[in-house]
Amino acid sequence: RLNSYPQSKSEMQTIIKILAETDSELHQKQLLTFTRTSPIIHRSLVENTLCDISGKNPHLAWTYFKAHYEYYFRLYGESQFSMNSLLECLIENLNTKEDYEEAIAFFKLNSAGTGTSGLKRGLKRAYDSINVNRSRNKSSMKEKVISTTVRKENFDKIFGKWWEDTFSP
Repeated sequence: RLNSYPQSKSEMQTIIKILAETDSELHQKQLLTFTRTSPIIHRSLVENTLCDISGKNPHLAWTYFKAHYEYYFRLYGESQFSMNSLLECLIENLNTKEDYEEAIAFFKLNSAGTGTSGLKRGLKRAYDSINVNRSRNKSSMKEKVISTTVRKENFDKIFGKWWEDTFSP
């Protein structure tokens, strides 16, 4: 007999994980809304979905979380392990300096509830990741400029301090 709905939490979790892999931001947002509003979704799957989407599209997950913060805080704010893991997975995936700074400002105005240590770990990982990515981009850009415009030994003479001032964290 075929059923049109999952028979267990693990079956639903597998389906959600597959759906979260989509490249469509619209579908990701619809999945976040479905798991947030559907009565058949277990509360742990709401957190898992947000974390899965955050791994694929950190900016969307962060924006969605902020827009529905009261809901997430009500659901997880007093549950130490859930709020910690939710904030950690959500924040550590932030990959732009702007989102990182926005997260800091957001939690100055909004309580992290019992998720304070998860927030701190997430912010540290995001900061480290953003700086590593920025350093990689800086090296990659420098190599591209060197390979296409100037000889390596002349790069520092030509761009020197400007390059460091412009592209240093």
